[in-house]
Amino acid sequence: MRTNWGAYEATRGEDPGPHYEAAVADYLAATDLNPGYAEAWHNLGGVRLGWAGYRMARGGDPGPLFRDAVADLGKALALNPALTGAWNDRAHVRSLWGDYRLSRGEDPRPHYQEAIADYDQALELNPASFQAWMSRGNLRANWGRQEAGRGVHDRGCQRRRVRQGLDREQRDPERGVGVAAVAHGDREDRRRQQAEQ
Repeated sequence: MRTNWGAYEATRGEDPGPHYEAAVADYLAATDLNPGYAEAWHNLGGVRLGWAGYRMARGGDPGPLFRDAVADLGKALALNPALTGAWNDRAHVRSLWGDYRLSRGEDPRPHYQEAIADYDQALELNPASFQAWMSRGNLRANWGRQEAGRGVHDRGCQRRRVRQGLDREQRDPERGVGVAAVAHGDREDRRRQQAEQ
């Protein structure tokens, strides 16, 4: 709840720091009571990720929060390596940390490489995770591997269609467009269909 309140304050232009601090204190209390509770470590890492993102967007130094978030998520994964969401979140932290380093003229590659490895682990656990496919593709594209990123991104879109039972060939005869393209915002399908008209 405190994390949500902090996010709400941030949208209003208010400082969410006190809410994030309180949420961190609550999760630390939970991990003190039960150090083997993987989900508490995961959530603690998520709070620090959100707070770091806020600091980064405002020109602050998110480095210590990134470091702590990676450590918290690492503890969650040591306790439960099957937490796909924790692999995705840790990859996201590392990706943002790389972006931050890049914005300062520093080498982002170590963080990007670690993020790719975490996304790979998430995909090994759940090959149908379109979130992992899309995030991995976005990271690769932003990292300068546009072609590789586009291929992985397209694969994520395909996984999403399969997961939701939609097929590229389904058509809405009234509008003449692909249902999957409309439902999932597949820009290439829409552009192709507009060019055909």
